[in-house]
Amino acid sequence: MAKTLWYCALGDGEDAMANCIAMNPNLDFCCDNDLIATGHVGGALRLWADGGVAAGQTEGREPITALAWSHLHSHRLFVAHGSGVSELDLRQLSLTSPVAHHSLQLSGDDELNSLSLAPSDSLLLSADDSGSVTSFDVNGVLQSHCGSSSILGSHDNIASCVSFLPNQCDMAVSCGLDMKVILWNTRRRKRLWSVDLSGSKGGQSTDPCVNPPLCHALSTSQHGSLFAVGAGDGTARVFSMTQKGAKENVTMRCHTSATTQVCLCPKRIRPLLYTGGDDGQLHLWDVSGEEGKDHSRSSRRHRRQRKCHTVQKDNSGSRCLVSIDHGQKLNGLVTGMMAGQQVMLTIDCANLMSAYPSALRLGEG
Repeated sequence: MAKTLWYCALGDGEDAMANCIAMNPNLDFCCDNDLIATGHVGGALRLWADGGVAAGQTEGREPITALAWSHLHSHRLFVAHGSGVSELDLRQLSLTSPVAHHSLQLSGDDELNSLSLAPSDSLLLSADDSGSVTSFDVNGVLQSHCGSSSILGSHDNIASCVSFLPNQCDMAVSCGLDMKVILWNTRRRKRLWSVDLSGSKGGQSTDPCVNPPLCHALSTSQHGSLFAVGAGDGTARVFSMTQKGAKENVTMRCHTSATTQVCLCPKRIRPLLYTGGDDGQLHLWDVSGEEGKDHSRSSRRHRRQRKCHTVQKDNSGSRCLVSIDHGQKLNGLVTGMMAGQQVMLTIDCANLMSAYPSALRLGEG
């Protein structure tokens, strides 16, 4: 089992449980700007520095369900709470007096589940319980405090996640509990491609106890040519972009229960994927599908480390490089830079935030 770099308690009781986590993109490459944001069931937004040191807090009245940090301004954070999205300036942190706020017409107890900001910071996407994927004109929000929004399209059930594809002009991907993954053109407001995971090559199982592949998690690669989806049947699927849309490259049986977290590692020569599940396990996968190749000079180190890190092969050809028994269901998983090194952060149902070493230090060169 890999040891944590650090961990911290988020508080006691259900209200202290964190629904979501985000890391500052650290545009200035300065350790003083390293920040983590967590959104909580009780309505609190909390900021943290390296080591789990509290760095700020503001209280709201509704559960915070999603966060999105600006790609261009490290003090700019978008927060989903209730049926609306607020833009906060972290230099004057307040949920009750945001820089801007936009409300959606959601029914009953419906909530926003995911936010994604375009690399240019011009457009914000949300996914919600009604199944809708909605786009916000962020510049409009800044100018009028009620910027224009419109529904890009809809899933047939809850829309779990949405994400822009970096370096893919006007492209975004979403997934939902209808078991569908949809590729969108945000400028033309058009559905370009979709797949139903219940009918894909990894979606059928003869085991009646296996859950259906409801889509719970989504991650895009830094260059935008890959994205990964975590599903309720314990699988993770990696897709690559094509001229006609996308194709499924790899399907892995990762967890004994739902795969609720996926995260493609940034700045890697070959694709590595973190997965987390309701079974309390964390895995690091090589999803390049290139079996039998000596990828790097680290192969000798892998042989020396096999007593600590067992390399397992999935029948898809992917390799599980590292397994961590975290011991709790995960509510969030992100990677980023803290104190000059890359780390993986988790939040869980035990109200803990934990920091693990990066993929490199876990044994992958």
